[in-house]
Amino acid sequence: MRLTPRNRCASHSFSGKPSPETPNMKSNPLPRSRPARRGAALCFALLCLTVVSPLSATIFNVSTAAQFTSALSAVQPGDTIELSGTITSSAKFSTTRHGTSSAPITITGTGTGTAIIDSSANYGVEILHDYYRLSNFQIKNPGKGIVIDNAEHGVVDSVHCMDIGQEAFKVRNQSRYWLFTFCSARRTGQSGNYGEGFYVGQASSNWIGGVPDQSSYVTFFNCYTIDTRNDGWDIKEGAHHVKMVNCTADFSGPIEPAHNASVGSAGFYLRADNIQVIKSLTHELNNTDWAYRISNQTVNGIDYGSTGNEIKQSSVTGGNVALIFAESGTNARVYTDCVAGPGGLIHSGSSAVTQPAPSTFSELTWSGEGGGIYGTLASGIGADGDPLQTPPPSQVAAPVFNPAGGTYTTAQSITITSATSGAAIRYTTNGTTPTSTTGTLYSSPVAIATTTTLRAIAYKSGMSDSSVTVATYTISTGGGGSGSQNISITAGSDDAKQRASGTVVHNSWRHPLGYDGSEQLEIGLRFPGVNIPPGAIVTTAWIQFEADKSNSGTSTLTLRGEKSANAATFTTAANSITNRPVTTASASWSPPSWTQGDRGAAQKTTELKTIVQEIVNQGGWSAGNAMVFIIDGTGTRTAEAAESGAAKSPQLHLEWQ
Repeated sequence: MRLTPRNRCASHSFSGKPSPETPNMKSNPLPRSRPARRGAALCFALLCLTVVSPLSATIFNVSTAAQFTSALSAVQPGDTIELSGTITSSAKFSTTRHGTSSAPITITGTGTGTAIIDSSANYGVEILHDYYRLSNFQIKNPGKGIVIDNAEHGVVDSVHCMDIGQEAFKVRNQSRYWLFTFCSARRTGQSGNYGEGFYVGQASSNWIGGVPDQSSYVTFFNCYTIDTRNDGWDIKEGAHHVKMVNCTADFSGPIEPAHNASVGSAGFYLRADNIQVIKSLTHELNNTDWAYRISNQTVNGIDYGSTGNEIKQSSVTGGNVALIFAESGTNARVYTDCVAGPGGLIHSGSSAVTQPAPSTFSELTWSGEGGGIYGTLASGIGADGDPLQTPPPSQVAAPVFNPAGGTYTTAQSITITSATSGAAIRYTTNGTTPTSTTGTLYSSPVAIATTTTLRAIAYKSGMSDSSVTVATYTISTGGGGSGSQNISITAGSDDAKQRASGTVVHNSWRHPLGYDGSEQLEIGLRFPGVNIPPGAIVTTAWIQFEADKSNSGTSTLTLRGEKSANAATFTTAANSITNRPVTTASASWSPPSWTQGDRGAAQKTTELKTIVQEIVNQGGWSAGNAMVFIIDGTGTRTAEAAESGAAKSPQLHLEWQ
């Protein structure tokens, strides 16, 4: 790592309000990664309070993970970390000290925005301190992209998070005064669990010590999402004073949230107070839900989401969704210059939505980053769209297996091809996920003689890597016979619940599936002595519960299996349910209302055979092993537990051949 001292004489504007004395754009520490664009100069006249750099500051030139970690430990107020090339890491990068109002700490990519942090960690970059300026780089492949945690006074410009396991940008735990300009979130939710583009605050079930997360004073200007698994923007209860100006939630790609997805299915989902959406756009959302959803929620007697929420000059194009869904009590203002799409204008039920004239609108302002007037900087709706301007590199066509996955009575020879000419392919058969640099390079058909899960990725220089193709080949040579089995839970340590705090509880007389009225729960159920032999085909599987209480209202639950060949019983160690690896297969279950004492069709889960099959297909599986199911979701259905006796406890039904 080269430490280069440099004198800085230029004055850089980071003001939250427009100034008539716009600084020279060449001296601004937020370099552009694209040609000049409409409104850019005006935007950078707004970037927060004049910064006077120290007479001498250090520039850290970083191109490896070790150098980046070292620089984050050594950096001082006024210093700059310059990223170049592709920095690959399995550990997250976290800040270690604060900048100051006059000397913020800068992390920026060099050149034309090609610096990449390629991370397999849970977070790509974690900001834990105040006064940071991030610009001009990309983050790929982590669990979450940028997490801003209890930090204040920052600017993020031209940072692009893509191929993210869950959320791309997360501002939480009392973070305040953040401005995001020309940033994008692309292909989120790759883990299949959560996937918002931009996220402010925390759900009340995740508040620390029950204290509301009041992350606030955040502005998104000309930011963009595409292929988000859930909402483009999600503003949580407790957050306040957030603006989305000239922002676009684009769902024209292959990924979009499912209808009525439990963790978000709109372009913009607002459940907080004093939130403004200005000149923004939801494009090509086809899940029959809403472009803009305004919700309110009461937590500990306090209502969130009913005050000061406004949508101004925003629109829907393409797709089939309505402009807005506003729940009863949200009292939103939707200005008459908003433009509805094919799904209509307002879906509001009894909510008190008003439609005032545009002339009565007043943009929120505050002293600090993002607090200026942004709505006048561009005249269009979703003004600049994709901040990368040019389309992202074309994606390589996903690998195709021949023959396809399935059940066979003899060993198979699998050819793998991609429709993209010149693409290379890597594959794995050991349960890991291949990348363009890991896995076996494909050169000839893959021989499969025992039950195996095959994964493959295709890649080519100058193009985005393909999605990963996954298929399971079950090789059944006969002799296993068919069978069925019912297994009831009898041991208290074989059923458990995990609270939002991570505490795991045994010996409970009941299991609230989903939400128990005060917090989100994770329920773990372990069924020992499963008699399915290796290589068997699971034809049906379900869990039968008995209702401990009468429950009504909508409930949407998700069931997954533990990805272990012989699952261990539960302990009371923190997070000992959610720390377990889970199956790729999952099942969604929306049980009808329950009546106390019932043990029938309403208390029987949806089909679980794909989950059971994935567990049984693992190497190391033997008849007599144990399997675990993990349940979470929304709504409440309260079931009897093992402590009530085998006749009332959860029972797993299995059939195979």
